[in-house]
Amino acid sequence: MRCSRSAASVLMTIALAMLHPIEAEEIFIYRDSRAEPILFYPYTLRILVVKGDGPCFARGSRGELLLVCQPIANATVKAVYLETGEVLYADTDNEGIAELRFRIMTPKVTFKVEALGSQALFEASANILGLITVTAFASMVAALVVFLRRGFW
Repeated sequence: MRCSRSAASVLMTIALAMLHPIEAEEIFIYRDSRAEPILFYPYTLRILVVKGDGPCFARGSRGELLLVCQPIANATVKAVYLETGEVLYADTDNEGIAELRFRIMTPKVTFKVEALGSQALFEASANILGLITVTAFASMVAALVVFLRRGFW
């Protein structure tokens, strides 16, 4: 049985591929956790989208974090604020970062983020400083109105 030249080259390519398997790169999604959500205030959700085949961060010689994976530019990111159902879309810049602005309306914050077929779920607790501030201001105004209507004692 004879093989044609093209069939032999296909078989050789398959054999080489079996000897050196190609590792598939995964898509990783990270959130900037330095910004803390505050109740009733605008919040900028910053998302980093990268592709790589393992851990994407490594420690440098001076203790700094180094990004090892490659950032993905111009990827569409979809973020859903699960408690309110608000959905926003954004594209990543050249550094692989997308910024989405939400107004935090619940004490527990959960974002479902999707990019290039990969999903991530991010949870955080909103700081209730906004609620305390609004309540204190409202009580101060109410006390001032009562004081002015009743006059001086």
